[in-house]
Amino acid sequence: MKILLADDNVLRIRKIVEHLTTKLGLPRESIVDKRTASDAREYLRAEQVDLLLLDILLPNRVESVESADASITLLTEIVEKKSLKKPTKVVGITAYADVAASQSKYFGAETWVVVETSEVEDGWLDRISNCVAYLLSCVSQTEARSYQTDVVVLTALKDPEMIAIRNLPWRWGAEEPIDDSTFISRGTFESGGASHSVVCAVAERMGMLSTALLAAKLIEKLRPRLLVMPGICAGIGKNIREGDVIFADCAWDYQSGKFTTVASTSLEGFEIDPHMIQAPREVSTRIDQLQADEEMLTRIWRRWPERPSQPPKLVRAPVASGSAVVADERVVTNVLRQHRKAKGLEMELYGLYLAGQTCDSPRPYTFGIKAICDFADGKKADGYQKYAAYVSAEVLAEFLKRYYADLPRR
Repeated sequence: MKILLADDNVLRIRKIVEHLTTKLGLPRESIVDKRTASDAREYLRAEQVDLLLLDILLPNRVESVESADASITLLTEIVEKKSLKKPTKVVGITAYADVAASQSKYFGAETWVVVETSEVEDGWLDRISNCVAYLLSCVSQTEARSYQTDVVVLTALKDPEMIAIRNLPWRWGAEEPIDDSTFISRGTFESGGASHSVVCAVAERMGMLSTALLAAKLIEKLRPRLLVMPGICAGIGKNIREGDVIFADCAWDYQSGKFTTVASTSLEGFEIDPHMIQAPREVSTRIDQLQADEEMLTRIWRRWPERPSQPPKLVRAPVASGSAVVADERVVTNVLRQHRKAKGLEMELYGLYLAGQTCDSPRPYTFGIKAICDFADGKKADGYQKYAAYVSAEVLAEFLKRYYADLPRR
């Protein structure tokens, strides 16, 4: 909280400062006093304040006589010019009722309120402190809505997904509880020449519901700027192979819809009703840049001891979420009917995207980046799970290193 008191009345300055520091407990250094319009103007060129207490009759400079013109000129510049940092609120103060009335055209329109001061009673001080108390509550609410953690990484499996994340060189600390049932680990990573905070957590169960509940809890308690789920998924469609990394350009629940009976038969039908949630455009455009770096993907591939015959690709594509592990090509066919460009099939990302989309401010950048470990068919096996989890974690680390500091502020 910062207050600028533009007033040339020394006695009034003393009363205001004493009242705010005593009644509200404001530190003295949070109240800056300037005796002229010129000095106040110079201060506002460089500093942002929450409240400007502006004397209606103020000298322009030390050698000037006090006048409403100096205060009106300053107030007009605050409103109209970008050269001055605009205070959150402006409160006019004056000891003269006739002056307040005569200048109401200007001060009534551009200030929050005009307070008439007095040398014989102190009720006006309470009016000022009430204004300050209101602003303090607004500042507290704003701080409560601000980001507190840079990145939260959420996985559905401890092994191999969380193990791959914990193997990243992010200086992980020991597990700690954030409530009776959820444990997290804290670490740091580098981006843009600075160190940033990262927290990881693993869901108790696989699936959209467990993911959505945990994501909502982590958003509420940690307020991350970025919420991401790496891990493993099944690949569907053409031109993909084990280890390819899919950035979920959009996610949906492919099981959402309505069961019906086909007319004139006893056959059961299903009318699909997919709700697709897009990944943030700011993230998608940076994935496109990372996608072009084949050398980076080759380096990641070479570090895995028993690697496949070819390096992975990074693909931006739709990913479908469902509530069960799939080893049935008929399910894949149904998913491709819903979105012919889908490349991934898994159990969590729609829940993650929904939690990120529906949370209160501040809303995190939310996205999923998973690597293919099988193809959701009868040949389903676990042979590529550790490799896929590794590749997904490494690509996420590369993304954060290159682009996290560059993401626009929301």
